[in-house]
Amino acid sequence: MRTAIICVRGIWRSGSLDARRPGTTLPAPDPVFLERAWAKVAAAARAAHITVLLGTERVTDRGLQITACVFNADGTIAGWQDKEQIDPSEEPDYPAFGTERRVFTAGPLTFGVVICREGWRYPETVRWAVRRGAQIVFHPHAHVSEPGGYRPVTFADPANTFHEKAILCRAAENSCYFASVNCASEGSGTTSASARPDGTLLGHQPWGRRGCWWRIWTSVSPPDCLPRGAGRPVLQHIRCIRAAWRRGSSESRMRLHDRCANCAPSVLQREASETPRRRRARATLSP
Repeated sequence: MRTAIICVRGIWRSGSLDARRPGTTLPAPDPVFLERAWAKVAAAARAAHITVLLGTERVTDRGLQITACVFNADGTIAGWQDKEQIDPSEEPDYPAFGTERRVFTAGPLTFGVVICREGWRYPETVRWAVRRGAQIVFHPHAHVSEPGGYRPVTFADPANTFHEKAILCRAAENSCYFASVNCASEGSGTTSASARPDGTLLGHQPWGRRGCWWRIWTSVSPPDCLPRGAGRPVLQHIRCIRAAWRRGSSESRMRLHDRCANCAPSVLQREASETPRRRRARATLSP
């Protein structure tokens, strides 16, 4: 069963991306504009029969709020994930913040959403979604250039900030896919990229090139468990790991792999090719 999901960084107030640059101010919120934009996105999702994750903002009784709206493939709204961890610089403009988290489903896929700073500096937001069944966590963010800021030309450039390295860390920490989506802007310090559950880079949108980063996942299982391209959407292995987490186990993912019957063939293949250093690490974890 195929599931199509598109993650869009955002429909915000007109000009708000430029207004995020230092020394500028945000325009006044326009609820009518936002409602009209959401209606158009819902219609497009329904026409294309795809799930849409839309980074946006909304006006609430508590004030303006950064959020992400998830549209089902039939155009209905599946729900909202409000941003909980607000950057101090955003607090004057966004006094409202989220108080609860949730996961979403699209066909056989379960996914979570973390917004901007949450994914960079609060790893527990990703862990929360994975422990509740998410195989992929989407990370819409807005990272615009700053005067004198470094302009990278390669992914995870050592001279750049920590942000792109964090994409790999969030995936490896939780054995999940992590898809980070930025707005296209001149001189941005980060690009849109996806990481595999083992913390390696799946791909990214090159700097200075127009376009959108897209990827087809034929499997959303950890690469150690199922061969890539196996076409099996999830499974027993992830449940095996999560069951141990729920029991309060502090054992490493490597040891949990060994306990999972579904992983036995791939474990043998991996042991045959692993480095001596990794083999010694495995020995220290054995009962």
